[in-house]
Order: sequence, then C-alpha cells, then structure tokens
Amino acid sequence: MKKLINFFLLILILGIMATVVGQEAYVFLGTPAQKTSEKRFFDVEHGANLKTIATRLEEQGLVRNATYFVLLTRFSSMQNRLQAGRFSLDTAWKPEQVLKELVSGQPVLDKVTLREGLTWWQAGKALENAGFVRFEDFKKLIHDPEFLRFHGIPFANAEGFLMPDTYLLKKPEKPDYDSTKVTVSRLIDTFWRRTAHLWGDSKPDAKQLRYILTLASIVEKETAVADERPRVAGVYKNRLDKNIALYADPTIIYGLGERFDGNLRRSHLEDAANPYNTYRHAGLPPGPICSPGKASLEAAVRPEKHDYLYFVAITDGGRHAFSRTLTEHNNAVKDYLQNRKKAAATPQDLPVEQTGAGTIVPQTSGTGTETSVPPTPESPEKTQPAASAPTKKDSKVPAATSVTPASEATQSPKFETRPAPLAHPEKSSSLRVPVQQQSAPAAADSQQPEADNLRLTLPQQQPDVSTTPQTP
Repeated sequence: MKKLINFFLLILILGIMATVVGQEAYVFLGTPAQKTSEKRFFDVEHGANLKTIATRLEEQGLVRNATYFVLLTRFSSMQNRLQAGRFSLDTAWKPEQVLKELVSGQPVLDKVTLREGLTWWQAGKALENAGFVRFEDFKKLIHDPEFLRFHGIPFANAEGFLMPDTYLLKKPEKPDYDSTKVTVSRLIDTFWRRTAHLWGDSKPDAKQLRYILTLASIVEKETAVADERPRVAGVYKNRLDKNIALYADPTIIYGLGERFDGNLRRSHLEDAANPYNTYRHAGLPPGPICSPGKASLEAAVRPEKHDYLYFVAITDGGRHAFSRTLTEHNNAVKDYLQNRKKAAATPQDLPVEQTGAGTIVPQTSGTGTETSVPPTPESPEKTQPAASAPTKKDSKVPAATSVTPASEATQSPKFETRPAPLAHPEKSSSLRVPVQQQSAPAAADSQQPEADNLRLTLPQQQPDVSTTPQTP
C-alpha cells in the first residue's frame, strides 16, 4: 500500500513539474528577449553545436533561455539546418523568429574594396586590417603549390590573380587558414570570371599568361589615365620587339619589397641582384608586380599599334607625352622640367625622382650645365637609353616579408642574352620625373565591356578599409 502511495505521489510531482515547464515553455515561445528593439550581429561558426549556439544567444540577450531554445530547435527538427555565418538579429524577436532566421535567413556580408595595383602583401594587409584573414595564413596560402594548381595558377604565387574589385564577403568571427582559403578563392575565381572574354575558347598557356599578366601589371603601375593604358602597353611591346630594355621603375620597386622607403635611388637602378630590375635585366621581369585591373589586362592583350618608344609625364600625376625618337623624348623631358622649374642634377645615391623614357643627365662643367644625351636606340651596338615612362610613384610600400620571384623563366633566350646596361653608369643619376601615384577606383572596372574581338594577341617575339556590413 505504501509503495502505491509513493508511486501516485511521484506521478503527481511529475505532472506538476510538466505543467510548470509547459507554462514556462509557453511563455518562452511568446516572449522576446527584450521589449525594446535592438539589432545585433550574431556569428555562427562552422561546426558549432546547438548547445553552444543557444548558450551564446542567451549571453548576447537574443533569447531568454538557452535550454528552451535547444528544445524548440529539436522539436522543430531544425538542429541540422542551422547555417554558418553572421546574422542580423533583433532583441525584440520571439524565439521562433530567431530560429527561422538562423535556418533560412541570408547571412550578413561585409564589404571590402581592393583597388587596382596592389601587391600581394598589400592586398593581404588590407584584408587582415578588414578582419577577413590573418596575414601569415594569407602569405602561406598564396604560395601553396596545391592551392595554386587547384585554381589554375601555373606560377610560384598568386601575384596578379587577386582581382581588384569591391567584394561582399562573410567575415569570420576569428580568421583562420580555412576562412582565409574561402576569401582568397573568391578573389581568384573573380579573376578568371572577369577575364574569360579575353581568352576566347581556351585559357592561355603558362608562357602567354605570364606575359600578359606581367605586362598588364607594369601598365597598371605606370599610368592612372584609362585611355593611355593601351598606348603604354604598345610602348613596352615595341621595346620588347626591338630588344630594348624596359627601364620600368615599378619593377625595381617591387623587387625591393619592404626595403623600399618611397625613394628610388641610383644604387637601386644599378642593383643587378634584383631580378625585377629592368634596367639591368632585359625583357620582362620574372612575373607580375601587382594585381592589375581589367582595363590594364585588356591593354596588355590588345596594345595600341604605333611606333612610340618613350613616354614622360606632362604634369605630375597627369597625362604623358609619347615620343618616337630619343631626341623627341629629351625635348619632352625638358618641357616637363621647365614646367616644374626644376632642372638640377641629383647627387649619386641620394633619392632620385622617377622619370620618363629616355635619359637626360645634367653635369656640372665649368660655369654652366652641359646636357649629355645617351646613344640612340637605332644602334644595337650602343648603350640603350632608358625605356619606361614615369611611374605612379609608390609612397611607402607596406612591409612585405619577402618577394618570391616566379621560378619559371619569363623571357625568351633572346632577351636573356642581351641585357642592356645603364646609360652613363659612371655619371650622376638621371633626372627622374615624379608622377603622383593614382589608382582608379575598383568600381571603374565593374562594367563588363562587350567582347568586341578582345582576344589573345601576342607579339611575334614573346618574352617569356573600414568595412560595412551588407545584406544581399
């Protein structure tokens, strides 16, 4: 009899408890976490379990009771349908609305812009500062041979493939190697998608791709004027065809990496140990020197046909004057110097300013200044003049751990066997004409041009952020 009484007491207690729980559960379902509405971002990490998610919802004031939220999710058979990502939730929502958003809502995306002309380490730092990657993970990933092969990159790193654009990305709560892989994959996928119209039916081989990307990256750094890019590309194509050294200052700067302090010096121009020194090494440098925008890529694929070999700034940061002969070019340089009211020689190994193609070397002789002009390019036996135009002068380059040259040869044997020496290496440095660095906004390349015969055409002699959350 006593056992029977205890059994009924247990049943009664359980019934009372069930009633209380049921009432609490009913109140939980019908009551938001707060009476006032307040938007809060909530991150669900990949692999997070239901209990962890519910606990964090309660801690952030988005539900009143984590245990009841777990029961609600399981009763609704939603425990395996929770999405990873960042969600915009409201403290005035009831638990069922919170669960519905985590299951079927659109994750919040953050906006980040990578402008044209960034080196891989500049892009990595920008993404790290925006909270999308850790720089060390980024650096390791873009040099990972397996990752590069998966994305169709036949080079030693992903320089040139980090497509400039404005991106909407999921920002991880704590960036790691896996989340970095997702972000970088998006940049490279965008490159192949945005350049598909350039390749036609098939992608270029490694040699063609290196030529196009390297030339495009130099064009990107040399001019910010959109309609000049095909003409600048044509100048470099002409010089490559004639086996004239490029003399492109941005390539030297790239090779210096973190050592570059914003001043290009005479010693830098003479440094043959820098594989990107196009004053000392003929042909194109080993690989791209930045990730160019789509307009520069198009210019490299379809350069303007002309007979220009030189160009120099007309005014700082503006358009350029193009010349066919060294005499024309020297006159253009003089015009620029007159515009600047500056024609003094720079002492050796002091910072030199960046210039146009060709060289004018003022020397103090007697009571006046004598202008010494290097030999013309028509004589292959003579020293070739400086080749490149004024660069968009890099200010201080963000610290780079190292610059890894591509392992494959870029130039054909012709270009490798005939390096062009500096003009007058024993004399004071050339006047280098500065051009303020400008980069067109990434949005400038956002419009997809018509595929009007933009197809791969190579020369006959081929050398080798503050972020803003967005909801779609």
